[in-house]
Amino acid sequence: MTEDRLTELLYKATNEACAKKDQVRLAVRRGIQARSTHTRKHHAAWAATAAAAVMLVCFMGFTEPGRALAASIWSMFAPEKPVEINIEGYTEDKKAILAPDTAEHYAFYYDETQFERVERDSADVLLARDLDSDLPGVFLEIRRIESMSAQALYEKALTPEAVDLGAVVLPITGYGMEIWRGQEWNSPVTILYWLDDGFGNAYEFTLHGFMEAYEGHMARMKQILTTFTIIQ
Repeated sequence: MTEDRLTELLYKATNEACAKKDQVRLAVRRGIQARSTHTRKHHAAWAATAAAAVMLVCFMGFTEPGRALAASIWSMFAPEKPVEINIEGYTEDKKAILAPDTAEHYAFYYDETQFERVERDSADVLLARDLDSDLPGVFLEIRRIESMSAQALYEKALTPEAVDLGAVVLPITGYGMEIWRGQEWNSPVTILYWLDDGFGNAYEFTLHGFMEAYEGHMARMKQILTTFTIIQ
C-alpha cells in the first residue's frame, strides 16, 4: 500500500468515526507543516504518521473495536529510528527510541544512551547522562497545561531579561524565548517553547543547560522536540 493511499484511508476512517473532520484535517496539516524542513522523501511518511495519530482523538474510549484500532495505530510508530543531529559543525548519527507519554497525549523520540527519562512534578523530564555533579542541571522538561493557549503562556512568561524569540517554526511551531544568566562557560541557560495542542490546551517545553552545553546537549534536546507528535 502506498503512503498516499494509506493517508487517504486514514482520512476516510477518521471522518466516518466522528464528526470532527475539520479539526482532524487541521491537526494533520499542522503535523506536516511542523516538519516542513525535513526532506521530501520523509514528508509523506510524516503525513501518514500524523493522520494515524490524530485518529486516536476520535476512537479512544468509544468502543472495544475503537480501542483496538487505537492500539494498532500506536504500532505504526517505529519503536526506534535513526536521527541526525548537527553538533558544533558536524553531524551525529544516532538511534532514537519511541517515547509515548503514559496518558497517550503525545510521543517523541530520544537517545536513551544520552538521556534518562523520569517523571517529576507531573512533568515528563529527560535528564542528560554522565555529567559532572558540579555543573548546572541539563534537562528537557515537557509539561501539558490545560485550558491555556501557547500565546497566553508565552506572554505571561516574557520578561525584560529574556531574549524574545517570538513566533517560531523550529524546533516546534509556537512561541519561544531564551534566558541567559551570565557570560561564563558554566552560566545557566534556559530555553522555553510553547505549543498549542489544537484542543484548547498547550505544551510547555523547558530546556535547561549552561553556556558551553548550548551547542551540545541543548542542540540534542532541540532535535528531540522536532520529533514531538501530539496524539490527542
